[in-house]
Amino acid sequence: LKKDGKIRFTGFSTHNAKVTLKQALEKDFAQVVLVIYNHDEGKEIEPLIAQVHQKGIGTVAMKIFAGGKHGNLKSLISQEVSYPQAAIRWVLSNPNINTCIPTMSSYSHVEDYVAASGKPLNRADIDVIAEYQRQTKDQYCRVSCQECLESCPQNVAINDVLRFKMYFEDYRMEKEAMRYYGELEENQKPLHCGSCSGYCENACRYRLKIKEKLIHAHEILSA
Repeated sequence: LKKDGKIRFTGFSTHNAKVTLKQALEKDFAQVVLVIYNHDEGKEIEPLIAQVHQKGIGTVAMKIFAGGKHGNLKSLISQEVSYPQAAIRWVLSNPNINTCIPTMSSYSHVEDYVAASGKPLNRADIDVIAEYQRQTKDQYCRVSCQECLESCPQNVAINDVLRFKMYFEDYRMEKEAMRYYGELEENQKPLHCGSCSGYCENACRYRLKIKEKLIHAHEILSA
């Protein structure tokens, strides 16, 4: 396609960066990569991000708001420092990240997020991020984690279901979330979680109430 002049660059977006970034290093098929990276998720792949960046591959951070729950946290809304700006500055403080792609659904989002550009991370940013982490530590399912998947006897697509739940509740993308959920195979949905003892919760290093979240996700996404 590049030889035919149909595309100028190739790249990929991944929720499993540990595997795909290694492939990007080994093979010359990508000029840009999109990876999950925020103050709560992605630190373990920072060495890989650095190697990819050093190879000349563009690095773009996504899911930078660690679940995007700030709109539902009143204590953060009243802060002088914008949590989104703090989160953006945190991501861009890594010299191996070229840019980031936060979801913007209004002009106010554009104005708020662009205002973070070119400004260094500061103490106030770190304090706001710490408060966000304190309030969401038992709520945020790390999309790239996937440690609970093998523990599920029903092979439920746990991380996908909880990601769609995040889109519905926190991103305000209700229609898209319900459509994505509807596209899952029936055996990937949490249809039997009510009678399960919760193997996924025992496997979760963050001690999330996964079973409860999955049942609620099915209720709102299949309504």
